[in-house]
Amino acid sequence: MSFQEIYKVCIIASRGISNEELTSKFLNRISSSKEEYKILVSSYNTLYSVEDHVKLEFWIFPYESIMNISNWEEFAWTHIKDSKGLVVVYDITKTETLDWILIKIHKIKNSLDDIPPILLVGNKLELKKNRQISAKQIRLIKESNDIFYSEEISLNSGENIEKMFMKLTKMMVRKTKPDSNIEIKRFTNKKEKLYLSLLIAVSIGGVSLIVSLIMYFVILFS
Repeated sequence: MSFQEIYKVCIIASRGISNEELTSKFLNRISSSKEEYKILVSSYNTLYSVEDHVKLEFWIFPYESIMNISNWEEFAWTHIKDSKGLVVVYDITKTETLDWILIKIHKIKNSLDDIPPILLVGNKLELKKNRQISAKQIRLIKESNDIFYSEEISLNSGENIEKMFMKLTKMMVRKTKPDSNIEIKRFTNKKEKLYLSLLIAVSIGGVSLIVSLIMYFVILFS
C-alpha cells in the first residue's frame, strides 16, 4: 500500500502516565472503535471528494524515556520538527505534572522556528473530584502559550479518548490546509462510504511498533 501523505504525531507524557497506558489504553481503544466518520474540509466554499491513503505515525515518549534528556533542542529537531501534531499529556490531579509539561513546551518552542499544533490533554478524568487543575487555569495557559486545542480524558475508562482523537485529526488537517473549514461527522450510510485507510505506526522511544489498525474516513477538501 502506498501513502500520499504521512501524518507524524508526537505524544509526550508526564510522570504517572505509563507507556502501557498510552499504547494499550489509548491506541487500542482507537483501533477497536466501531464508529466511522466523515471529515469535511471546505476551502473557499468549494467541496469535492478524494479517496486517499494516509499513514498516521505515532511517536510515543513516556516520562521515563525522556526524563533525563539534557539537550531538548536536539530532541526537538530530531523528533518534533517534522511532526504534524504534538500531544502533551498531564495529570489533572497533580499540578506538578502540568508544570513539567509547560517547561517542555517552552523548550520545544525555543528550539524550533515553526512548531506543530499542540493538543493539551489532561488525564485521569475519572478522578475529577480530586483535580488540582481547573478549566480556568487551562484556558489561561492556552491563551498565554498560543495553544488552541485541549481535552480532558480518562485512559482508565476511555472517556473522551475518541473526542480527543477527533480534535487531533482536526488540528492536523487545519495546519496542513489553513484556509479550510473542517467539520467531523459520524455517518452510517454504507452507500456513502469512501474508505481512507489509516495504518498507525507507533514508535516508542524511537523503536517502531506497527499496530494493525484500519480506520475509515471520508475526506472532502480542496
